[in-house]
Amino acid sequence: MWLAFAFLPAGGYWSIDNGFKRIQADNVRFRPWLDLSIPYPGKHLDPGMQFVPFGLSFHYKWRGEVHLTQPPAVAILGKPFILLFGDRGELVVPVLAGLACVWLSGELAAAIGARRWLAIALSGLATSILFYSLNFWEHTLAVALALGSLVLACQSSLGRRIPAGLWSGLLMGIAAAIRKKL
Repeated sequence: MWLAFAFLPAGGYWSIDNGFKRIQADNVRFRPWLDLSIPYPGKHLDPGMQFVPFGLSFHYKWRGEVHLTQPPAVAILGKPFILLFGDRGELVVPVLAGLACVWLSGELAAAIGARRWLAIALSGLATSILFYSLNFWEHTLAVALALGSLVLACQSSLGRRIPAGLWSGLLMGIAAAIRKKL
């Protein structure tokens, strides 16, 4: 985690998806309700909002406001860390989720009788977990929740914890809500 904070440039994005997540995080507002609208500074010049600069598949208009189509979980969870640490704060959630992915891979391996250390090494070094852990995106968070679901399901099927199946389903549902493609 220290390497990510020490060497990666803050506030730089390789994909528009990451940039949109940051725009979303910067605009999360907690009023009496959660407000995820994105202020459109050109609205007085473009009242019909025909020239919103996000591309048609990345935004929608609702109640006269612009909203991004991307799930807001990482933006909401990342907002406090961005406020605390500035641009560096956007890496906290993905890095922690990536570490959870690696640990849960070991737990899953142990649950099915495989070598824990091998699963940890392979998931940490031979998958895209390392890459996605260093991007402000929901991938590692969704994978961590899905892996947690699988670990609980394996433990439940082995008769260790009966209610684990319920928690497993809940985690998988949240994972799918966070990452649509999951």
